[in-house]
Amino acid sequence: IPAAATAFNGTPFEITFVGDGKESEKIRSIAAKYNCSSSISLTGRLPREKVLDMMDESDIFIMISNHEAFGLVYLEAMSRGLITIASKRNGFDGIIRDGYNGFLCESGDQMELSLILKHRRSLPLEELQRISANAYESASELTDHKAAMMYINAISHIDYILV
Repeated sequence: IPAAATAFNGTPFEITFVGDGKESEKIRSIAAKYNCSSSISLTGRLPREKVLDMMDESDIFIMISNHEAFGLVYLEAMSRGLITIASKRNGFDGIIRDGYNGFLCESGDQMELSLILKHRRSLPLEELQRISANAYESASELTDHKAAMMYINAISHIDYILV
């Protein structure tokens, strides 16, 4: 919310949070602090089909939390052509190539996210369409087999695993 409020600087925007959780009150409080409560929606838990419908109505998907491994929701967003912003070094930076098929941001870094949102807003429509098409293409190429091979290749570079 702070990143969007800074990036949009008075220009209307909408953020939708999907899911239930203990963060709902915190989200409402932050929205009130930044005078953008009317721009924020919290849907609660939704069926998967409804979430996908909402993705089809959206422009961008952002999830830069600290503890994501390989969130399939990123792939779902990309498969809908959404420009996706994911966390650096949290499992998805092998899929998203910054500026090519989405953007990467340090986990929880509001300033960096704000800069990415400002940059995204400045891009011409043709560039946004290219990134969206690349996102779709990247998601469609990532089959179960390819994802498994990526994991195998990633862990094969680890000298030892503690069990």
